[in-house]
Amino acid sequence: MPKLLKEIMSVLKCTFFMRADTDFHSEQILSVPQKKLRKSASRIHIGRTGLPNGLRGFFRKISLYIVIDMNEYFLYNKLVNLKRVFCEGRLLMGCLVSVIIPTYKRKLDYVSNALQSVIDQTYDNIEIIIVDDSPSDFPYRDEIKNYVEKLNKPNIIYIRNEKNLGGSLSRNVGINASHGEYITFLDDDDEYMPGKVEKQLDFMLKTGCDLSFSNMIMYRLDGKVCDYRDHKGIKNFDNETLLHYHLTKNLSGTPSFMFKADKLKEIGGFKDAKMGQDFFLMLISIEAGLKIRYFDSCDIKVYKHNDGGISQGKNKIDGENMLYEFKKKYFDRLSRSEIRYVKFRHNMVMSVAYKRNHMYGKMLGSAVHAFFISPFYFVSECFSFAKNIIIYRH
Repeated sequence: MPKLLKEIMSVLKCTFFMRADTDFHSEQILSVPQKKLRKSASRIHIGRTGLPNGLRGFFRKISLYIVIDMNEYFLYNKLVNLKRVFCEGRLLMGCLVSVIIPTYKRKLDYVSNALQSVIDQTYDNIEIIIVDDSPSDFPYRDEIKNYVEKLNKPNIIYIRNEKNLGGSLSRNVGINASHGEYITFLDDDDEYMPGKVEKQLDFMLKTGCDLSFSNMIMYRLDGKVCDYRDHKGIKNFDNETLLHYHLTKNLSGTPSFMFKADKLKEIGGFKDAKMGQDFFLMLISIEAGLKIRYFDSCDIKVYKHNDGGISQGKNKIDGENMLYEFKKKYFDRLSRSEIRYVKFRHNMVMSVAYKRNHMYGKMLGSAVHAFFISPFYFVSECFSFAKNIIIYRH
């Protein structure tokens, strides 16, 4: 019996996803009573466990009949949890996922909320890498380091840059320090919803993609929804279609990305850019021919701040102008309507940027310019934006 329990526990502790290539259904795998075990010994039947061929080198096909008494009650909870993560012929036993969190001049309460949202994930096999890019004289820098040390979790790695590198290179530091088979990102003032990693990883394994991206919901500091970004308009996922969509509507949002680690490292990670880091990473991924898929789920909370992030103030205005000039290089690959939409979108984005910087004259000028570029786009985009806000506030 002890030897059998040891084998079972090794299965339970093993943490990787395995793609099933045989007739393999969840109802064949595990049947665990949901009610609590009584004090008397209880028997749990794990039917004929037809393991995938991929596990043949690890286990042979086995049938298990387990007797659990109260001294081994802890195993019951493990089995119930294991049952929860069987889905559609794939055994969820988890690849290591690295979550990279760069931080720059952010107070501890924001960083701790971001970090806790990763700790609270329903998926356990996670490595968290915090890359601190704040200047040495930033008063809250030691607070973050001390907080991480106090947590005393072996899966949390804290890295302090010797000099300021910027968001792109800081994320690359995290990528180079990571050990996961999959890599995803979180900004220091945003949060994951509890099932984000588990759901997106399962999606990637089902589709076999190299990169997936998802939806994001955005909040103001008062907790009200201010924006919602999805990409339901994508019908095809060939790289040429994705390129056109990305240049016009931006398949961006770093926290929504999940990569196969080897593919991300092959393309060299993030480009060293002050703004549009996520835009350039997606562009590089498309042009490199990565298999990219859209995960239509919203498991990320993005918060809009005005206190220290690089994408604020004049940086935002200069960055958006730089990004627009870059997109012009691709105009020969876009249709006339797509070019018109890029121009329209740029003016709308600039109008919002001017508003946030209290430059109301320029705000109005950009909005009017956007309207005259395309009244249809102006009305439809405003309607779509308002509809999303109403839906996701309620």
